[in-house]
Amino acid sequence: VLHLGLLPEPDYAAALISAMNDVLIEEWLPVDPRYRASLAIYPNDPELAVREIHRLGDHPGVVQVIMPSAGRMPYGQRYFHPIYAAAVEHGLPVAIHPGTEGVGISGAPTNVGYPTSYFEWHTGLVCSYIAHLTSLVTEGVFTKFPALTFVMLEGGVSWLPPILWRMDKNWKALRMTTPWVDRLPSEIVTEHLRFSTQPMEEPTDAKHFHAILEMFDAERMLMFATDYPHWDGDTPDFTARAFPKALRPAIMGGNALALYRLTEALDG
Repeated sequence: VLHLGLLPEPDYAAALISAMNDVLIEEWLPVDPRYRASLAIYPNDPELAVREIHRLGDHPGVVQVIMPSAGRMPYGQRYFHPIYAAAVEHGLPVAIHPGTEGVGISGAPTNVGYPTSYFEWHTGLVCSYIAHLTSLVTEGVFTKFPALTFVMLEGGVSWLPPILWRMDKNWKALRMTTPWVDRLPSEIVTEHLRFSTQPMEEPTDAKHFHAILEMFDAERMLMFATDYPHWDGDTPDFTARAFPKALRPAIMGGNALALYRLTEALDG
């Protein structure tokens, strides 16, 4: 369904996406009361995207809006702001997911053109995440929508600390160009961005991974994801072992329970 978000025919794409959302909600959610769904949209026509969010955003099984991580332009730009306004209105986070880089109207999957192997393409996916994160912060999305949480699924996390350092340094020197960014970018990201554990970086020395976790608020910002049944999926026990014991309760469940209001469902 994410690939449909980059078709060049907006009405056709939006109709297909709506149909797939209906199948997910009507056929899959009733199978198990624990199931929850991400609501797909066609982000390249905000009017159509907003219509879909209003159509299904209040369904109790829908817990977030999801978009492809590839795009025609960075997701912080004002073109996309109506989508965020609608998501906030329905109390939904907005997530992106990789796999569409180079598809449809998204253009080349890297800033320098097209890779020649899946290995190269897969390794470079993180570039989309860096671009969107930088755009979201510098365009003032979270100043305009202070209740919005943005979730970056399956983009890894090892790249995050140095990008935050770079943004903080540049903000101190260049903040007059973006006066709506009223505090350190790292503070904004810590409050409004969430990341998934999969695909988890696996350095030879586990201490190196733990050192990276100390460079940002991992206990608050990371959520377990398995990506089952993909070839590079992570099982819960494998993922849990990679984290210090003190971080496991939040990362392996607590953060997702809070973000997606699953504690309310359990209490009910």
